Amino acid sequence: MNLNAKQRVYKILGENACYQLCLTRIAERVLGLPIDDYKVFVWGVTSGVIGEDCYIFYAARLLEHLTVDKWEVRKERPEYKCQENEFEIQRWEWEEVITGKTIVHSHFILPDYDPLEPSETVKNGKMVSKRICRRITNG
Repeated sequence: MNLNAKQRVYKILGENACYQLCLTRIAERVLGLPIDDYKVFVWGVTSGVIGEDCYIFYAARLLEHLTVDKWEVRKERPEYKCQENEFEIQRWEWEEVITGKTIVHSHFILPDYDPLEPSETVKNGKMVSKRICRRITNG
């Protein structure tokens, strides 16, 4: 993939980067500064943290790169209640039947931020899990 082809990269981000965008918003809240999603993606792909399809291989490493703090990211059930020092990313799924075939859509959001707002997956689906992000050291 040519990471300098910005329009192509932005198209990929728009279609697939919901988890990355949620992680970046968490880092922005911690730092109190805006973060460039394009630069995050380029760093993530070149460092092996993010796949070219926006799959996040190492969420904690991404947060560590952005904030310089150590992080723990774990998967929890939808019923899990966050502690005061945790950030919650919700994973939603929607099973859509198109011409007899079931397509499973998935989407990540923060409780107060949806990268695709309004998201059809959130509107028509259900929350299936949470990713809980906890900073374990302060830089």
